[in-house]
Amino acid sequence: MRPKRRAGHVDTPPGVWSRSLTAVAAHGWTAEDLNQLLRDWERTGGHWMPAEPYKPIGLMCAAIGWHERNNSLDDRPAALELAMAQERLRRHQEERRQFRAEMEAARVARREAQSRLGQPAHRAAQQVAAEIAARAARKRVAAAEAERQARAELVARVRGQQ
Repeated sequence: MRPKRRAGHVDTPPGVWSRSLTAVAAHGWTAEDLNQLLRDWERTGGHWMPAEPYKPIGLMCAAIGWHERNNSLDDRPAALELAMAQERLRRHQEERRQFRAEMEAARVARREAQSRLGQPAHRAAQQVAAEIAARAARKRVAAAEAERQARAELVARVRGQQ
């Protein structure tokens, strides 16, 4: 059984890939740029992309030539995606930094509040809160009693009419 062909590993004389990619490498292209170039060549250029090209070096050179006719080699194909990824990373790092700052502020505030427990101001605040709660409870009891009395009077009136 014959081993499966891998693009660029069979039937390519030594040094052909390096000579073909020297120009793009000099302009800082990466493997992601070459992958994006092939996607652009197929989708934007309307070219057919075989699953296993007969001559991968020829396909790559054709795509690079197409790119050079429409752009310069300084216009890296993956530059937009790279910039977007860097912006996402920057935003994520900023959000993490902001989250850490908020957490630290909350920790400081909690420590300060805990240090005040049991002090006169804290006891006074607890007393005020207890008075407010008692007042609200008295209002609820009074409202419930008024409603009970109103119902009792209504029942008495209805029974008196019969």
